[in-house]
Order: sequence, then C-alpha cells, then structure tokens
Amino acid sequence: MRIIPAIVAICLTMMNEVRADSERWPFDAKEAAEQQSAAAKTLHVARNVTLKLGDGVSLKMVLIPAGSFVMGSPEAETTGKQLGPRTNEWPQHKVTITHPFYLAVYKTTQEQFEQIMGKNPSKFPGKDNPVDAVIWDDANAFCQKASAKTGKSIILPTEAQWEYAVRAGTATQYSFGDDESQLPEYSWFHDTSKGMTHPVGQKKPNAWGLFDVHGLSWEYCTDYYADSYKDSGTADPGGPASGSAHTTRGGTYGSRPIFVRSAIRGPSPDPAGSKDLLSRFGFRVAMDLQDGKTAGGN
Repeated sequence: MRIIPAIVAICLTMMNEVRADSERWPFDAKEAAEQQSAAAKTLHVARNVTLKLGDGVSLKMVLIPAGSFVMGSPEAETTGKQLGPRTNEWPQHKVTITHPFYLAVYKTTQEQFEQIMGKNPSKFPGKDNPVDAVIWDDANAFCQKASAKTGKSIILPTEAQWEYAVRAGTATQYSFGDDESQLPEYSWFHDTSKGMTHPVGQKKPNAWGLFDVHGLSWEYCTDYYADSYKDSGTADPGGPASGSAHTTRGGTYGSRPIFVRSAIRGPSPDPAGSKDLLSRFGFRVAMDLQDGKTAGGN
C-alpha cells in the first residue's frame, strides 16, 4: 500500500517542476515548446486536440501551460512614437495564469462559424478566412452553440489568457521579437493585407503554435474593457465586473505596426456600426483543460 503515497509524491514533484518552469519569464521559443510538452505529459492531456463540428469541419486547439508573465507595455514602447503613446496598456503588472487551457490554433473561420451558426456575415468571403463583421454577442453565441454541439466548454479567452498565450514567453513588442522588419512574415497588417482579410495560417506561428496573433482581425475577449490596468488583478484577472464594451486584442488587416503589437488592446465596436467597421473584428476560442482529456488529440 506504500506504492500509492510514492506515486502521489512523484506526481506532486513533477507538478512542482512544471510550476517552477512556468515562473521563468521571459523565455525563448525552445523553452516555450518544452514547457508545452512537459505540461501535457504531467497532466496526461494531449498537446494538440481537434474538435469535430460536423460535416467534416473541425476546430484545432493547442495546450497553453500555466505560468506568469508581465502584462502590458513599458511606457517607452509607444511614447514619442507615431500614433502613440498607448496609455491603456499601462501600468505593466505581473499576472499569473494559474490553470492550463486550450486555445484555438487559428481565428474562427467562416466555415466554422457557418457550420455552427448557419450564417456567414463576413464582408470578405472565403471559407478559410476569419469570420468578420461579427459583434461580441455573435462570438459569445458561437461559443454557446459550439459547446452544445461538442459537449465541451468552448469560451472566449480572458484578456490575460490572450496576451499570455500570444507572448509565449516573450517580453518584446511582438511574439517574435522587436524587429519590425520581420512583421510581414507573421502578420497581415496595413503593409501586407491589401485592405482585406486572408486565409488563416499562411504566416508564421508564435512559439506555442498560434497563427495570426498580430493583425488580420481584432479578437474579442470575454472581459469588459477598462481604459487602463490600474485596477487589474494579478491572478487570473477577468476585467471589470461591468462595462459598456468588451476588450479586443491583436489588431486588424488595416492596422499600422504599432497596432499589432502583443500589448495592443481596445474596446469592442458599436454593435450598430457599419459592415466596413465590423469587418475588422473576429475572434478565437478557448477551452477548459479538462475537456482536452476527452477530445481527440496527440
């Protein structure tokens, strides 16, 4: 019977090692991948999972390990620059994501949205393009219906989860570093998009395997929007208790480089806005860790 306590002790030791690793920040792409693999092994879940939405349409997700990071941007990042400063990214503060979670590898596509919602409101048609011209309520409704369809808890990520996942261990302006000349390799933005969306997954991913985190379309988060971080929590913050708009992250196809940085944030648009305005907005979904144990993956 002494075997059971020994096994428990080993598991606790492994978990503590994963937690210790997650306290190291920033870290490089190699360590980011190692943390991902270690978390999957320790937690006995798949690193990558695929949910079936019906009619051959699927949703790919990747494990994001728990950990800590510094959220927001240093004042020097945007002060004195064109279209700066970005005071809503201040003050920088340490945040801990206490639970691993899954995040969609790609922004929600038009094919996925139409499969779940039975309609496609997008301005720029294309089954592999991100769904656009959606408001926050549309994104939330998609999550509810996708949850019912798959039996999983499909949700919008919190703003903290979003930035933590996008940074993937980096403390730089972009998930790949500070060299703006590399941005076209990772992003559909003002200089590369030709004023329209494009199929997801054509640019390079970040270190945790997430595509199109800079530009292409703003992504809705579950949090209500606040114009600074002065009242933000430090452990799994979820934003203000109420508000008139929700937070959006990542920038869009028409954004200048300063508006596709990892720290960029803004409020959701007026739901009654024009289709041209709403075409800049889409979303990416998250899933609870426990649901990954019963999803197909590797």
